[in-house]
Amino acid sequence: MSLNALVIPGLLTLISLTALRQRVDLYAALTQGAADGLAVLLRIFPALVGLLTAIAMLRASWILTIVT
Repeated sequence: MSLNALVIPGLLTLISLTALRQRVDLYAALTQGAADGLAVLLRIFPALVGLLTAIAMLRASWILTIVT
């Protein structure tokens, strides 16, 4: 098994052991982090849609091939 296949399980184990040692409620921290991440996603989603729409319009208009 390569080292790349062990990175994610190793990180998860390290985080879990650190949380156990510091007596942190890992599930509560995980759900709070997921809720915070969802709030960030909802805040940046309109800008992301606008950016992707503008890029699609530029690609469809062939302006990028003229400029480059």
